[in-house]
Amino acid sequence: MSAAPKSSLASLSPVDDDGDSVVDTEEGSDQEEVNVHFEDSFESGEPSQQNVRLEEHIKLQHLEQLMYAFTNHNPEDILVQEGTGYFPAKVQKRSPGCMNLQEFKDTIFKILGTAEYDEYLEKLFMKLDTSGDNYVDWNEFCSHLLVLYRENDYLRKKNDIPFMVEPKIRHIVHNKQEQTTKVVAVQGPVRYVTISKEGAMSVWQPNMVMEKHYCIADLEVDPSSQKRRFKMWVTDAVYMPNCQKVAIASTSRDIRFYDVSSSQYFEEYHLFAMTDVPYCFDYYYNVKQPNTESFLVFGVDTGSIHILTFHKPVNQLFENPFKNDGGVQEIFMQDLPNHSQWVSHKVLTDIHPELVRQVRYLPENEAIISSSGSPRNSLVICDVTAIKKSYVFKLEKAVECFDHNKNINLLVTGSGDHIVRLWNPYVTTKPTAVLTGHNTGVIGVAIHEGFRQVFSYSKEAVIKVWDIKEHVCLQTFAIKFPSALNGRMPEHGQFPVHLQGPPYSAFVVTCNDYIAVLRLGKVETTVYNQEVTHDTQLCSAIYNNFLKQVRPEKATLAIWT
Repeated sequence: MSAAPKSSLASLSPVDDDGDSVVDTEEGSDQEEVNVHFEDSFESGEPSQQNVRLEEHIKLQHLEQLMYAFTNHNPEDILVQEGTGYFPAKVQKRSPGCMNLQEFKDTIFKILGTAEYDEYLEKLFMKLDTSGDNYVDWNEFCSHLLVLYRENDYLRKKNDIPFMVEPKIRHIVHNKQEQTTKVVAVQGPVRYVTISKEGAMSVWQPNMVMEKHYCIADLEVDPSSQKRRFKMWVTDAVYMPNCQKVAIASTSRDIRFYDVSSSQYFEEYHLFAMTDVPYCFDYYYNVKQPNTESFLVFGVDTGSIHILTFHKPVNQLFENPFKNDGGVQEIFMQDLPNHSQWVSHKVLTDIHPELVRQVRYLPENEAIISSSGSPRNSLVICDVTAIKKSYVFKLEKAVECFDHNKNINLLVTGSGDHIVRLWNPYVTTKPTAVLTGHNTGVIGVAIHEGFRQVFSYSKEAVIKVWDIKEHVCLQTFAIKFPSALNGRMPEHGQFPVHLQGPPYSAFVVTCNDYIAVLRLGKVETTVYNQEVTHDTQLCSAIYNNFLKQVRPEKATLAIWT
């Protein structure tokens, strides 16, 4: 076997203990100098650091010595049968440059000057022996290192930690020590709106300066009345961008629609007397056609899912009354059919046996993802038209939170068993990855498509950043909320996290009556130069001899000639 060229060693680019590339600055070194260095290393090898992987311990000088050892390895032939007076001896010829297990281990021991990798070398030898002949050569060893260093280089370039500075933490005074149920981001200009459990609404600028606050108006209590009223709690809120509204649900079985198009927010509609408590929201509209059908999806405490379809949401959401006194328009839920020109109502019953924790509408498939605390159907992807089958995910500790991204075909769930799971949305039997590391239950997850990362948040106010491709934890960040100091377990609302996109890229977290904003560091996204034929992944391809058609998920056609 001929010696590998010098350039092949440089392409391996091993890294030193500081993570920098090791570059050989000596030039003109001939084979004799390498040989002397090789012999000297037998006497004084550099001891490896504790818990350092073998491949990370190997430096460029070690690679030169290994290449020399492999290329100059001329093993003796193996005697299979001794010769007799009538028959010559049978000998198995061995190829130069090929080492068996013991020879491979002895060479590594001599070059590194340590025998601590004995057990690992046996596993590595089996991995390198791709041909199964019980021998390895220099090319096989180089191929292994190239793959490993390429993976390490990918992690170093791609996986820059997103949180570079300390978060801005602010006290939400108007919450009156109650936790925040939800934080939403409204547009034009960007403002964070926090809504507390008891209905305190605070508006924050992106630099975390509080701008104004409101109180959600509950029904006035008559002091002379002998009836005892229960206390209203906010369950969720969602921003409706195309009509500049914020919908807020409460345990009073109602939904309040606040107009946020001007500097002063005000309640415009009040949908009341619902049969069940709306507990979680999602909203979808067509960005290119904002005044077309938009969907307000909400799950209720009985396990059903409701869909309010607004036909012309930019114009108005409900029918205007004949007499308009300028106040809040009250809409009785039972009278909703009278508003059919503007809104329609649909119910998907018995999706879950208990309260629906979270919902997400998928417009491409006309499906809804929903989660609950039931181990029997922890997460369900159901068809709105009830024609296609439902996908049911079963987890013993149920699903506390989830996030979905269609472009990368990824579903992420967080559970009370401290585990984050990555799923193919259409494979319910087993997750593609199980990410462990949290010490308490996971109550918030978010997918950052540009970074190809998942952010998870646990009950002890700890954020972990996971790489989607490598399934490794890139960063752990503990937020030092005042309410979480001295070993106290903080309290959270149902939806404690919000991922804000550019230009104010940030991860927003609420805890008790505090809010924290963590600005995301600049991470360059990979630009793919490969030409694509569609703007989404293909779900099917039908070949036609005459038309040459391909049908992707959005039902568009590509005509090929």
